[in-house]
Amino acid sequence: MNGQKIRQYEQVTIGKNIIKVRLSHKIGQTDPVRKLQLLGVPFTREALAKTERGIRHVQLRAIKPCPKQAVTSC
Repeated sequence: MNGQKIRQYEQVTIGKNIIKVRLSHKIGQTDPVRKLQLLGVPFTREALAKTERGIRHVQLRAIKPCPKQAVTSC
């Protein structure tokens, strides 16, 4: 599973789901990125923006250690 990627498809768009959750909690892109970085996940605002637009694939090893609070408790 090392290096395995989750590809985004038209039917299941991870980026759109991230945007939906982020906006429903009224938080910007920098807040979840900051929390992920504090948890030791190497993720940048630019990487989040590309993921939300669907032009960057999400790697499983990048999201596996991330608790839901990283996005929702800002």
